Amino acid sequence: MEVKDWISACVLLMILMSCTCMVQEIFEFEDALGDDQQSSWVWRSEASGLKTFRITSMEGRTAVSLFLCVRPRGNLKNVTFYIDNIRYGNDGPSDQIQLIFEEVELATIHSYEKWHNGHEWNVLKNTGQKGPLINLLEGDYKLDVFVKTDQWGMELDFIQINSEHQLRSQPIICDAIAYDDSSEN
Repeated sequence: MEVKDWISACVLLMILMSCTCMVQEIFEFEDALGDDQQSSWVWRSEASGLKTFRITSMEGRTAVSLFLCVRPRGNLKNVTFYIDNIRYGNDGPSDQIQLIFEEVELATIHSYEKWHNGHEWNVLKNTGQKGPLINLLEGDYKLDVFVKTDQWGMELDFIQINSEHQLRSQPIICDAIAYDDSSEN
């Protein structure tokens, strides 16, 4: 190997080592359903995993809580993450998805109103990036996805979270539960 080839290889290696690589993690909402909630998933040929989590909550008290286990890699002190996308289905009036991180609202998303006699359920839509970039120290955190719907509900397919500096052997989403707290008050 010539000296200039060796220098080029070293420069490339330095660039690759300094690369801040984002890791995409996709969580299927139906995976948050407990054994007694399995009737809440609906088969959809266009959904990832071929099913969605069907929610009808006119009070907006139904949620999926995602538990985040932030574990910085190497000697880094924090992890940066953001919500890159939520995929959902809706047929009828606009519904609402509210993202709450550690009891602070990150974003409210309104689904598109479209009526197509039930045929829109299999036409899934993407929100794109929602909310800010968040820097977190090592620890455990909670992200709630609340849904407020009309009488026909909406369906959640997946949420995609991108993270930077997360330990690769530890998914950032380490647990999840679906619940309806409308009976609490």
